[in-house]
Amino acid sequence: MAAATALQLNQEPIAVESYQTKIQELTDIITRCSPRFRRIALGHLSNVPDAEDAVQDAFLAALTHINQFRGQAKMSTWLTT
Repeated sequence: MAAATALQLNQEPIAVESYQTKIQELTDIITRCSPRFRRIALGHLSNVPDAEDAVQDAFLAALTHINQFRGQAKMSTWLTT
């Protein structure tokens, strides 16, 4: 039996290697930039619990939609928007 070569996310196929690379890059950015993302969210929401929830929601949305990242900008910029 052949190994799977693509994953199906949000109705768009994405190559496994590309997916793994994007996941690793997202993980690195989350680890490195979480404090900055929290500061950005806090500046918009002025409430620490709400800001933390917004950042967590953004990370989950980024993971869910990682196949939409096309590399036209830095992933951290994509994640911030």
